[in-house]
Amino acid sequence: MAQEEGGEVERRSEEKTNKQLFLRLLNFISNDDKKTLAIACIAMSLTSVNNLAFPKIISNLIDSMSNSSNTQAKRKLVVSSLIMFAVGAVGSWLRTYLFTIASDSVSKRLRVELFKAILKQESGFFDQTPVQDMQCRMTDDVQAMANATTSNFAKVYRYTNSALGGSIMLFSISPRLTVATLGVVPLVGVTGMLYGMRAKKMSKKMKENISRIASSVDEKLANIRTVRLFSMEDYEGEEYANLLNSTQEDVKHAAHAEGLFLGGLAFGGFTSLLGVLYYGGTLVERNLITVGALTSFAMYSATVGLGFSGLSQVYAETLKALSSAQRVFEILDRKPSVNQDDGRVLDSIEGNIEVCNVCFAYPSRPDALVLSGVTIQLHKGETLALTGPSGGGKSTIAALITRLYEPSSGKILLDGINMSTLSASWIRKQIAVVNQDPILFSDTIEANIAYGRPHAKRSISEFATVDIQDAARRANALSFIVDLPDGFQTQVGERGSLLSGGQRQRIAIARAMIRDPKILILDEATSALDNASEQLVKEALERLMEGRSTLLIAHRTSTLAGSQRIAVIDGGRIVEEGHYDDLISKRDSIFSHLIQSLPC
Repeated sequence: MAQEEGGEVERRSEEKTNKQLFLRLLNFISNDDKKTLAIACIAMSLTSVNNLAFPKIISNLIDSMSNSSNTQAKRKLVVSSLIMFAVGAVGSWLRTYLFTIASDSVSKRLRVELFKAILKQESGFFDQTPVQDMQCRMTDDVQAMANATTSNFAKVYRYTNSALGGSIMLFSISPRLTVATLGVVPLVGVTGMLYGMRAKKMSKKMKENISRIASSVDEKLANIRTVRLFSMEDYEGEEYANLLNSTQEDVKHAAHAEGLFLGGLAFGGFTSLLGVLYYGGTLVERNLITVGALTSFAMYSATVGLGFSGLSQVYAETLKALSSAQRVFEILDRKPSVNQDDGRVLDSIEGNIEVCNVCFAYPSRPDALVLSGVTIQLHKGETLALTGPSGGGKSTIAALITRLYEPSSGKILLDGINMSTLSASWIRKQIAVVNQDPILFSDTIEANIAYGRPHAKRSISEFATVDIQDAARRANALSFIVDLPDGFQTQVGERGSLLSGGQRQRIAIARAMIRDPKILILDEATSALDNASEQLVKEALERLMEGRSTLLIAHRTSTLAGSQRIAVIDGGRIVEEGHYDDLISKRDSIFSHLIQSLPC
């Protein structure tokens, strides 16, 4: 008894949730979409009238065959039928066109809102959520939601017209036969509801499986060079097969449920039609209805059956769409731990950074502290080098200064003001970052340089070409760009793969130069380059660093020697700090031991 009550409560709660989801989904239909849908419904009404009239026309034609003298009436019937069919065809074209346009409009609106919501999430969200899962939500889930408000609505309207209009026509032909025929309708409705609720749960689970598999495939394809260098093609192929096999049971359950549902509908429909023909035949023998009337009755019963079975299918599809809506609304409702736009915006900054007793652990590994009580200062116009063993927390400090993450405890000050009170988006506009392996977008060289422009709302066409060229010149990139066949319009390939490491690095420096930042972060910017490229990049970096507060993450002795101050970080703590000569002169210092293992 308690279990039954618990199941009833759960069912009511799910129904309430489904209703809330659907009502919220309807809010994404704009006024223009509503007008489009209204016109589409009018067009569909023409098609519905045409479909409902067709069995009656067939009945009249069959019955008129027994009267060979009424040739004129037959011709009029045929001509009027052709006109009606033509009007129905136009209505069918118009409603298909309009519903497709409305669906596209809703899906675009949903995708834009979802993409904006994803972009606003903090970095920890991306650490824990596979990219492919987000792509699945933006494509499959959004399309299912758009269909629920447009094409599914069209199906409901069409199937309702078929079910109700067909039932009225059945009663007009033979009430007695109609009562016997419609007895199967409640069974169809109950079956549809039960299947729909189960289909929603199965749909959500299968989408999660698809996202998991797609994420694995995306990772392997993105790193195809690594796969090939280790000759792991066969292994990865087998792993992919194993992943697909792991979802086989879920697919079987879903196929089993759908097969039973559709098979049951088909059995019920054919059984009902058989009963109509059998019982209707006895009525024809007793001259209670004509052969034409029985034929049209059979056609109307098929129309009614398709209408009710169609409504059951749409109900199941809508519940599946609501499971997609849950996944999408999870993102839309998620509040990022770091709001990009909240906070103050300063008129200007000096470029003083102070890290005060900061502790930090990544959200994906909350129990593993990366920084433990770090305190360090970067003064206006100063070059501060961070060095130490790999994994010590150097890049993490840079990520915290750019507010990609928030400190677990402690604070970071910008010109004496707590960064947590400032707009994260505004802070990043004051900072430029050049990494060891800079990522370029699959676009032109011009577009990649202009991506660093201070005002993100300005298009590349509005951004002065002379500024882009000047940034390229100061980054020592102009010489190789002008030698390319398409110059600044040259496509760089995915992640800049069509350029060499030194060329990518100089494009990244040009991108930083055009930003004209107050604060500069260089994370191993020259460590992966050959001597010739390194010299060009060093010259470009020296120009970029002039007059800016620069945090330099480095391991090369030559780079460290040119810094004004050095901080050694090990195990998440600042263990030594000072000028190069002072640190190297202490024979027992960690830095002096470290410098012996570093490249020149």
